[in-house]
Amino acid sequence: MKKVSFLFVISFLFFGCNSNLTTPAVIDYDLYHEVIITNGIPNSTWLFSSNGSTYFQLDNNGDYVYTHSSYTFSGVPGNGNGYTSYLLSLDASQYLYYPHTHCCDITVNTYLNNNLINTEDFYFGVSSWVSGTNGQYNEIWCQSDIGNYNISKVISYSL
Repeated sequence: MKKVSFLFVISFLFFGCNSNLTTPAVIDYDLYHEVIITNGIPNSTWLFSSNGSTYFQLDNNGDYVYTHSSYTFSGVPGNGNGYTSYLLSLDASQYLYYPHTHCCDITVNTYLNNNLINTEDFYFGVSSWVSGTNGQYNEIWCQSDIGNYNISKVISYSL
């Protein structure tokens, strides 16, 4: 039995290994976001965060196109999924307080190796105010699922 085991081990060492095995190609991926705001509050300041944070200011017409710097990571094509997230925020206390209202259009495009992989459209801001308790007023949002002056998203993608 020892001879058979020994012969098996020797045979495996010489014949059992496939010398044609290749390592999957690992490539670099670049991921970045583009934020397009139209009809915003002129000269308002916004914060965009995704693998770093940047403040940017809308122009005199309330428009701006901002490209958030890309980040690079390595992966095997066709082998796995990735996730990215972002936060877009307006310090609205400077701009939107009772009785002021304003809604703007926002598009956030996400690119992987310069290929568009996701687009999100939002209608952002305060459309009206309603009377609350103790003389306070409560916001009615332009888009009901976006409140508190923040947009926060998680996006998944395939490599």
